[in-house]
This record gives sequence, C-alpha cells and structure tokens, in this order.
Amino acid sequence: MNPSDNSQPNFLKVCQSIQANWPAELWGKKNVMVAVSGGPDSVLLLSVLSRIHKHRTETGELIVCHVDHSIRETSAADAKFVERLAEQHGLKLVSKCLAPIHSDSRSTSEDAMRQARYELFMKMADACGARYLVTGHNLDDQVETALFRIFRGTGFHGLRGIPFLRVQGAVSIVRPLLQVPRQTILAALEEIEQLFCTDPTNQTSNYTRNFLRNDVLPRLRERFPALDDSVLKLTRQAAELEQYLESEAETFSDALIDINDRELKIIKSKLENAQTIVIRQLLTRVWRDRGWPRQDMNRNWWSQLSDLAKDKSERSVLNLPGDIRVESDPQELRLKIQTPSGKDPTSRIK
Repeated sequence: MNPSDNSQPNFLKVCQSIQANWPAELWGKKNVMVAVSGGPDSVLLLSVLSRIHKHRTETGELIVCHVDHSIRETSAADAKFVERLAEQHGLKLVSKCLAPIHSDSRSTSEDAMRQARYELFMKMADACGARYLVTGHNLDDQVETALFRIFRGTGFHGLRGIPFLRVQGAVSIVRPLLQVPRQTILAALEEIEQLFCTDPTNQTSNYTRNFLRNDVLPRLRERFPALDDSVLKLTRQAAELEQYLESEAETFSDALIDINDRELKIIKSKLENAQTIVIRQLLTRVWRDRGWPRQDMNRNWWSQLSDLAKDKSERSVLNLPGDIRVESDPQELRLKIQTPSGKDPTSRIK
C-alpha cells in the first residue's frame, strides 16, 4: 500500500501500527500461524499480514488456523467463511473442531473454552512448524480484560492485562493489534470492503465479558471519558512494577534449592533482608516456572506462604490449593506437590 494513499486512512493506520510494533523483519522469514475466528479483529489482522507477506521476497509460510467450538448455530457457517477467506488470500488453512464444554458457571465455561482453544492452537502451530501464533486482540480487549480482572480481585500481575508477546515453548503468541481501537478496525474493514462474521451471542450479556462490554463499559465511558487511557496507563505501570519486582526477586534466588521437579526447599536465612512483596514475587515465579496450579492461589494463600518464609518459630504445616504441601521449620520451607505431575490442567495462557 502506498504510504501517501489517503483513500484508506484507517487501514493505513492499522498497517503502520503493526509495522511499528511488530515489523516484518522479525517474522517475515518464519512460519506464522494466524488465528482467525471470522470476526472483525482477526479478519483485518489476516488482511494486513497477508498484504505485508505478499510484498516480501523472502518469506516463511503464512498459515490460517480456525477452531470451531460447535456451540453456536452459526459455527459451521463461520468455519466455511474462514475457509473461503484463506482461499481468497491464497493461504493454507488448518481447521479443527472442539467438543462443547459445559459448566454450571458461565465464567468457568468461558475460561475452559478459551484454554482448550489455545491448547489446540499451540498443537496446530507446532505441527505446522510455526514460530509465531498471532491473535487479533485489540485495545478495547485490553481495557476490558484489565477491568474484568480488577472486578475478580486480581493482583498487579493480572492488572498488566494482555501481554503483547508471550513465549510458550517453541511458539510465541503475538497480538499485533493490541494498540488499535475496535472502532478503527471496523472502519478499516469498511474501507477495504471486507466482510466478516458477526457472533450473535456477543450482543447478549449472558457471559461475563459481554456484560462488561455491552452494559458496564458504555456507562463508565459516559461518566469517565478518559477511562480507556487511564486503564491502559495502569496496565503499563503494573507491568513496570512487576519487571522491577522480578529483578529484585532474582537477587534472592539463591534461597531456592531444587530437589526434583515436584519438590523445592527454601532457606529462610537467605530471605532475611527481603521485603514481603519481593518474597511473594519469588514464590509466584516458582509456581510459574514449575507449572504448579495457581487458579485458587489467592492473596490470602500467598500471604500465609510468604509469612512462613520469614517465620523462624516452631514447625508447622500448610496445605495449599493444587495439592501442594508446605512444611516449615526454623531453618527452611519445604514445598512439595502431591500429584504425579506438576502441570496444572487449568493453567491459563494470557
């Protein structure tokens, strides 16, 4: 696209944003898998990446992937639309179906579907030799996610919102549209006359995120016009704080002694000069690095555990969510996961 062409200003704006935040020099020679649901965000993302890809002389393969949850009447039509879209761009398509996931809790069902979808995406990317899995999350999604987590009682880790880049083994998940508002995406699609699928369930407020998007955020934005900028500023500050705490926690990493992949020992004397918040950061990193269950580890549990790490009184035992047993004595903490594998089946990709 000619940079001086003003006939498609919003499409050009999206192209420039992607090029600035994720230049083709970083990914152009590698296999890239684009997750396309058929909705406006992923359809525009594919349109931009396909255009960039075609103008490069040395390229890897650009692959379209689609996951059908089989829970909506329009699911089959959406899958067919994505198939035609891939053909339109001359790209390979990998499409899979997932069995419906039922739960008494809508939020649990949402989370379970999302986790199952990402696990399948990662398998598809690995099978295709893709170095990157690219999704269409946008700026509005970032605001919604941050507020959603605040209402659920998140700490500053969750307050960071959706990361632009997340490494999952050999595959990196990238969100190139994360700084682009939904309104700009819709305007860009109109400029290039590109159709997309509309999910009718997005108009209802049965699901928690839809309730937040359709009912809560419009009213908040009316009362607080700078809401989006304020929330995004908060997510950036939370990310900066965590980066600082990570560097502080690293200075106390010699307190950790690995026994095996299910058991760890912490030497209390090496944490004497550590602030409680740094100890919590060190402990959460242990959980993250080992893939231990975190879904029920709320602030109360982290506080009890970090207090034990500095407690030099008599012996005590603490049983944590995820079947993790903590034994404390005046000199050390010993943490052991009781299940055969440390991997958490409900750990979240963010």
